[in-house]
Amino acid sequence: MSRTHWDQGVASGRIASAALVPGALLAGGARAWETASVRAWTGVAYGGSVGMVAAMALWGRSLGQLGPTETMVYVHLESVLAVVLAAIILGESLVRARSSVR
Repeated sequence: MSRTHWDQGVASGRIASAALVPGALLAGGARAWETASVRAWTGVAYGGSVGMVAAMALWGRSLGQLGPTETMVYVHLESVLAVVLAAIILGESLVRARSSVR
């Protein structure tokens, strides 16, 4: 049975949700879920749909069209681009992080 890239992205999202929700319930308990705002739930829905499923579908498609070598160049540039966009759009500062662990 052949699966599309979209199906693979949806499956990845479901697996990630199944892995992360129990930990979130244990960490925050049921009360944390009840007190979450609509804005917070919107962020969760966005991250679970657009941020996860669509990204995985596009990644799978790029593997098929560009090949693994060229796709991995873009994958490694993703974190650099995220930092630059955070500085430009969100006004984040680009300073060295200091660890509090001694």
